[in-house]
Amino acid sequence: MKKRLIIMILSVVLVLSSILTIFAYSNIKYNNNKLIYSNMIDKKTQNSVKEILKENKINEKDIDTFIKAVNNYNKLQVKILQNNINISKSGYSSINAKQVPYNLEKLQDNWVKKFPDYMDVNCRITAFRLFKDFINSNKKFTGDSIDLNVDLDTIMNNKDAKFSTKDVEKFINFFSAIPAKDTDDTIKIAEQIKNEWKKRKISFKNNKNIYIINGFLRYPETKNVFIGHTGICIKTKNGILFLEKYGVTSPYQVTKFKNKEDVKNYMFNRLKMSEGEIELPDPIIMENDKLMK
Repeated sequence: MKKRLIIMILSVVLVLSSILTIFAYSNIKYNNNKLIYSNMIDKKTQNSVKEILKENKINEKDIDTFIKAVNNYNKLQVKILQNNINISKSGYSSINAKQVPYNLEKLQDNWVKKFPDYMDVNCRITAFRLFKDFINSNKKFTGDSIDLNVDLDTIMNNKDAKFSTKDVEKFINFFSAIPAKDTDDTIKIAEQIKNEWKKRKISFKNNKNIYIINGFLRYPETKNVFIGHTGICIKTKNGILFLEKYGVTSPYQVTKFKNKEDVKNYMFNRLKMSEGEIELPDPIIMENDKLMK
């Protein structure tokens, strides 16, 4: 029964991911600007990422858990990745596109075949793993957290997604959907997000080099906004590194950008959706509790 439920959930996730991806690819303008990224298959890239995380005061235990999850994923999926796209076995790859065209269906099928009873780690769990100590959460969430049911099941059953009880409470308080008044004004919605986090006693510790980048999607039927994708943005001497789990059964990815504007455009392109020929409202891209402009 649970296996059937997992497959159904993954199918919904796959359809949603495919809609997002197809729309993103249809809006790609090919030019000389390439996406430079790595799935962290090799130790050299992993060690480089580890050092950057350590320099930015990420807890070493969380770094080790993150790298272990990367290795567990790559051990299972690397052949599909290498057959699907021109990824480098070491270092970074480049692609003349706005998003990496992962074979989502094959990656999902391979996961379900190996692990039918629980879901893979997703973007929210991954970002929270690395950024949780920079989030203050001084209130227990008492509202509806139904949107996080899959996340919480993963945290309970996937060994790469374990957190303390206190951190799970923080996760729920931070990621639960946010009520938003019906408006097309992105600035007003960003203010509503910020105000709701204040009510939940959520704030962010100052760190000039590391931020959580959240892409909020709007739910017209409930008027809520929800973090549909998230990742960690780190300033380096050479630009920006963006760390993410691309999707539920998609790879871990670290991408090099010149500046935050490029990160914002990448996230916007990742999350922009449509129904048929009708474009849905734009996603709201936040850097910590501030709207990215």
